[in-house]
Amino acid sequence: MRTLVSDLELLRAIAAHMEETGVPPTYRELAQRVGIRHVSVAFYGVGRLIDRGWVRMAWFARSRAIRITDAGRMALESTTPAEVTA
Repeated sequence: MRTLVSDLELLRAIAAHMEETGVPPTYRELAQRVGIRHVSVAFYGVGRLIDRGWVRMAWFARSRAIRITDAGRMALESTTPAEVTA
């Protein structure tokens, strides 16, 4: 399993989970989806997405509180799958 995940890969994983299930992923689900071992890596990755303005937390310290912002949607639309895996 990998430990490094790109910001776009995390954002795409969040969006895919929300599309499939209708709810945001937990940190554990996000870690499993992108193939990382530790939930803390997913937590810090989401922090990077918050810093970029791509996601926000609807409720502090709650499960399934991740929300994709308009800037995050624009980032998803402006990238190709090849850019995410590179």
